[in-house]
Amino acid sequence: MFALLLFAVVLPSVAAITTPPISRVAIVGSGPAGLSLAAALNTLDSQVREVVIYEAREDVLQTSLGGGVQLTGGASILNKLGLGDLLHQRAQPLKRVIARNTREDILLDLDVAGLIQQRASRELCSESRQPLCYSIMRDDLQDVLDQASLNKDEGKATTATSVKFMNSKEVVSVKEDIDAGSVTLEMKDGSREAGFDMVFG
Repeated sequence: MFALLLFAVVLPSVAAITTPPISRVAIVGSGPAGLSLAAALNTLDSQVREVVIYEAREDVLQTSLGGGVQLTGGASILNKLGLGDLLHQRAQPLKRVIARNTREDILLDLDVAGLIQQRASRELCSESRQPLCYSIMRDDLQDVLDQASLNKDEGKATTATSVKFMNSKEVVSVKEDIDAGSVTLEMKDGSREAGFDMVFG
C-alpha cells in the first residue's frame, strides 16, 4: 500500500486514492484495550455508526480478573475523552514508587508526581497542573471504560455510535471479502457475523 500511495504522489495525473468510510467496527476482546477503543470511537466524532465487542467469556467486563493497572499516558488520554473526573473518583493517585529488597534496603525511590510536573506537565497534567497518574484495579478501569463506551454518564451528550456487547462469542477466524469490501467474523460456535469495515483484536 505504501508503494501505491507513493506512486499516486509522484504522478499527479493518477486519481486520488480514497478510503471508504468506516461505519461498522468489530472489537475482539472486552479487556481494557478493547473498551478503550470503544470509548474513544463513541466519545470522539469518529463517524462510526456501530461498534460490536466480542468476548469469549460470559462475564463481558471480566470482573473476576484481578490485578492493578498503573496509568500515566493512559490517564491523560482518558482525561481527553472526558473521563478524568470519573477516573479520579475510582483510582488512587500515584505519587511515589519505592522498591526495596528483602533486607528493606531502598533500591528505588521515585517521585512520580514530581517528575511528571517537572518534565511532562503539558502532556501528563490536568489543566489545574495535577499529575494524571493513577493506580486503579482492572475491574474499576473496565467499569469506567464501559460507562464511556455505552454513554452511561447521564450528563453526557449521546453520539451517533451504537456500542453493543456479544458475550460467550469466541472469534476463531477473520475473513476479508475484497469484492464486498467487508470483513466477516467466524465464531467457535459456528455462527458468523458479516459486514464489518474494520476489525480490531
